[in-house]
Amino acid sequence: MGVNQLFSFIEKEPKEWKEFIEAPDNPNEMDGIREKTRTDRPLGSNDFTEKLEGQLKRVFKLKPKGRPKKKVDK
Repeated sequence: MGVNQLFSFIEKEPKEWKEFIEAPDNPNEMDGIREKTRTDRPLGSNDFTEKLEGQLKRVFKLKPKGRPKKKVDK
């Protein structure tokens, strides 16, 4: 379930919340949440992440592994 779908449940009746909470988890969504949690990045679209980076003056995109390669002058 996406964030927009979650917000649509805010105004639902308690019976509908119970059904929502008892519904089985989507394995793909759970994997996405775990990945973002493991890498300390926000869960959301690229647009959302870019806006958040601008507002917080912080980079959330993954950088390449390891040290940057040295530039060799010829």
